[in-house]
Parts: sequence; C-alpha cells; structure tokens
Amino acid sequence: MPRFKPGQKIFPTNHPFKNLDGSPATSNVRLSTYGFEEGTRVIPTMVDGELLSTAAALQRARSEGLENYPLFQTRREAEDFIQLHHSNIDDQGRFMPKKVR
Repeated sequence: MPRFKPGQKIFPTNHPFKNLDGSPATSNVRLSTYGFEEGTRVIPTMVDGELLSTAAALQRARSEGLENYPLFQTRREAEDFIQLHHSNIDDQGRFMPKKVR
C-alpha cells in the first residue's frame, strides 16, 4: 500500500468543507475506487463542494491526469485506505492525518 507523508498532496483537486446547500460541513470528500489495468485508483466523487456522478468523477480525474491519483495494487488495499483516511484529506487535497497510525 502506498504511504503518504503528512501534508503531501494526494489529490489535484479541492475539497472545501461545505455541504451541498453551502452550509459548513465536517466532511469534505467522498472517495471511490476505480479499476485500471495497472491497479486500483482512489478518486474523489465530491470535488469543489459538488457531488459528482461516477462518470463525472472519472472524467474529472482523467482531465487532471490519472497519474495524480493514488494507485493501489488491489481494490481491497484501496478500500482499506478509504476506510482509514477518508477524514484525513484537507480542503486542498492534502493528506493531513489527525493521528499517526
């Protein structure tokens, strides 16, 4: 599984802390897994405060460059990463763990 350093930008997109209605939120990102020939990538489905469809999230990731999104060998590793760290992504797409694991 890839290791990320605190403060490392792992998504090229922005993830403001706001709900779809514009009110402040405690969660700022939703993450999903996408399988590719080289492995499984974790791609946000909530970007710039907007909830994206699966197709729109993938299209956005392709436009930003798929290589800019975390790559895991297996879907299980990617899902484990999401479970452990979905709340550790700041508004600028950086890995900001609340505690070191």
